[in-house]
Amino acid sequence: MLDMEGAENYPQSLDDCHKLINHMAVEIEHYKALYEQLQRHRYGQRSEKLSQDQLDLFAELLDENAEKESQEEAITVPAHQRQRPKRKPLPEHLPRERVEHDLAEEDKVCACGCTMRRIGEEITEKLEAIPAQFKVIQHVRFKYGCKACETGIKIPSLPPMLIPKSIVTPSLLAMIVSDKFESHLPLHRQQQRFETLGIDLPRNTMANWVIVIAMLCESLLELMKQDLLQAKLIHADESLLRVLSEGKQKSYLWYYYGRIAEKQVCCIDFQASRHSIHPAKFLKGYVGYMMTDAYSGYGEVIKHEKITSTYCWSHARRKFEAIPQPKKGSNKVTLAMEMLNLIKELYRIEKEIKDKSPDIIYQYRQEESKPILDKIKQ
Repeated sequence: MLDMEGAENYPQSLDDCHKLINHMAVEIEHYKALYEQLQRHRYGQRSEKLSQDQLDLFAELLDENAEKESQEEAITVPAHQRQRPKRKPLPEHLPRERVEHDLAEEDKVCACGCTMRRIGEEITEKLEAIPAQFKVIQHVRFKYGCKACETGIKIPSLPPMLIPKSIVTPSLLAMIVSDKFESHLPLHRQQQRFETLGIDLPRNTMANWVIVIAMLCESLLELMKQDLLQAKLIHADESLLRVLSEGKQKSYLWYYYGRIAEKQVCCIDFQASRHSIHPAKFLKGYVGYMMTDAYSGYGEVIKHEKITSTYCWSHARRKFEAIPQPKKGSNKVTLAMEMLNLIKELYRIEKEIKDKSPDIIYQYRQEESKPILDKIKQ
């Protein structure tokens, strides 16, 4: 028996049926695209794969002395070609200790009876590790007194110390701070390492030292910030930081990077939240350009300061890359694929000019990049 409840919502004509079918077809395609996107998110590569062209656009943010990828030499074998990594030479700045190996005198006699002469040498280098060494510096101060009147004793003053009345020296303090913040080695792990060497350095003592040195560095950070605010362009970004505490509140490191002539300045501001008040406070009074992702928290800065906002093509690219692509073997070229190719061209151009002077870079961008940007805008 046909249920006629809600029959007034059914199509009343053939045209209405066609409209409903077309509408359902569009919805089906939409949900298919969402399904494919979820499948890629769940079973595809988790990490976003950036090409070297993309990384080169921000090459100045990276350490200029960062290790380059291993050069590869080709070895031809009968069936195919294999790639074997070529070992890099050991750094030239490391000291060398020469250990000579010579033949025994009887081995220097040739089969013909003549004594062989040295014609050269072959050097094989090995990397030796020297464990960390500690020593105690004794500051010996001679005391003087007068036996005649016995009015007092004179003793020279100690040289200035970073943290008076403590056993820490600048080298030890630099080691603790570097291991904690650069190598991410917590203080309790450092305490265990010192204990294996027979040195008693409690964690709370090292924590107090870190707090004191942080207070001493505040003036240096303020000078760096003043330099940073002179840059024409500032890159800003924030990243989540897990902090050991009683609560589960998220903390963040806010990164600000700029370049003044040949000088690079990078300031890191630790805050307990991702609120827009933090960049607004840090960049107060800045005039220039600021490159960020699309996080709305930077809008507060742009609204109140004389800042022109710029954005990163890497972030824009992600939206087009997330759109489902045609299956392999298909000759179909979608608008998303066309956009990805145009963005790839921008990165190719940046790779070609990354080592050029600013004037050449500007001219090249006007001639090569601007037409591509015009196509993207259309």
